[in-house]
This record gives sequence, structure tokens and C-alpha cells, in this order.
Amino acid sequence: SDNLATDTATGGGPVSAPGESLPSQNNSVNSQVMLKCNSAELNPPDACIEACYLGACCYVSNSFPPIEQIFDAHYGRGKSPFATVETCTDQVGFCQQFGSCEHLNHLVDTSGWHSDEVTYELDIGNVCKAEYIAQFGALECSNVCQPAHCCFSGEYECEDVQLGHLDCKDYGACGVLYPSSVKSTAELFLIAKKIDEVCEEDLVDMPEGRADCQALCKDRLCCFEDGIYGCANDPGQNCIAYAGCETLVSTPKSYLGK
Repeated sequence: SDNLATDTATGGGPVSAPGESLPSQNNSVNSQVMLKCNSAELNPPDACIEACYLGACCYVSNSFPPIEQIFDAHYGRGKSPFATVETCTDQVGFCQQFGSCEHLNHLVDTSGWHSDEVTYELDIGNVCKAEYIAQFGALECSNVCQPAHCCFSGEYECEDVQLGHLDCKDYGACGVLYPSSVKSTAELFLIAKKIDEVCEEDLVDMPEGRADCQALCKDRLCCFEDGIYGCANDPGQNCIAYAGCETLVSTPKSYLGK
């Protein structure tokens, strides 16, 4: 058939073209996509890209989103499914199977300009902010958080769904979707103690110490922001435990390295 595409993830066998004969939600497809599109499988993201080939129609946009740019780099401009596929976002059940493909919209290259290799980290701090969700809805956050359901729901362990290698800390921002998963006072105390140690002012003055502090505080910097992106009044953010992060936002950059 002329409208068959090559499924590079399964060794080149013919499969339906993106969005063709859209099936209803299939837990097997959803699981396979999650296994290839999660924070532990993004360097390189090739397996995720190929697992998302048939779901490209779910991410068609006029804004040339990051996922389309990544597909173009992988397949070549004009050979990517985004070049020809029409949107299928109205097929909710079908697109939910490919929800984890949302990871490709939230990658940050941390390799630096001097590196020949791209190193990605997942950055979902903004898309899962309560303020963002209130304005734009929870779909993006919910999709990118699919693999982390095992970290929050208590329904099963990550090992039970072949995600035992997942670092749940990468998905800390997903906690906004699980308001019942409130940390105990003891847990909050340990978080606060760790932050006070790592984010001590003299340490944050140095680049390496500042990076260590940023790693602990990056998902709670909204606690120190004003306006629509501030979250100090959101009890789900547990901002009181992150009070020590203030040294990060109050340290003048001119002090760094002194």
C-alpha cells in the first residue's frame, strides 16, 4: 500500500501511517511508549522519537513545537511525519496512548556549546505549575507525567511496570496532579535540613555549590516569585521546607567565584 510507513522501532516492518485507522486506546501501546519516553531514556531520545512516530498527528501545531523540531532533526526536514500528517487531537483515546511523547516538548540541552554530544534533561517545572495549569489546562502536565504515576499514586511500584530505573525526583513537579500525596512533617524537615546544608550562603557563592543548590531548588523557585507564577500560597508546594533556597535567588551573580 502507498500509505504504509516504516516503523523503525520494530526493525522496519510496515505499519499504518501516522493517524491512519485510529484505534481506540490500547494499554499495550501506551506502556511501550512510556518505556521509551521517560526521563531515564532520553539520552539519546531516538527510541522515544520512533515510538512516537504514529502519534505525531497528536502534536501537530502551527507554532513549530520542540517535538516537531526534534523529529525534523531525526528524520530530516520533509521526511518527518509532521511534513504531511494532519492533526488528530480530537481522537482523545488514540492520542492518550502517545501522551508520554510530550517529553519531547520539554527537553533542555545541558551539554554546553563546547560539547559535540547533546545531553538532555527533562524540564517540566513550568508546565506543571498550578498557575500554568489554571491558565492552559492540565493536559501537557498530565501527559509528561504518565510514567511517574507509579511515583505518586500508591497503586503499584515502578518496578511492577518495568520502570524501576525511573528517578522519581525528575518528576517532582508532577505532585501537583496528586494533591493527596502530601509529605509528612518528618519528610519536610529532612528536605529543609538538606537544603539548609547545601544552600548555605558561602557555598552558593561558588559555581559548583550553586549548581548543587539549584538541583534541589529548581522546582520550587516559584516560592520566591510574585505574580501569576508565584506559588508561595499553594500548600501543595510545601514552600516552607524550601525556605533555604532563598540564598539561591538573593545571591548577586557578581559574588560568584569570589
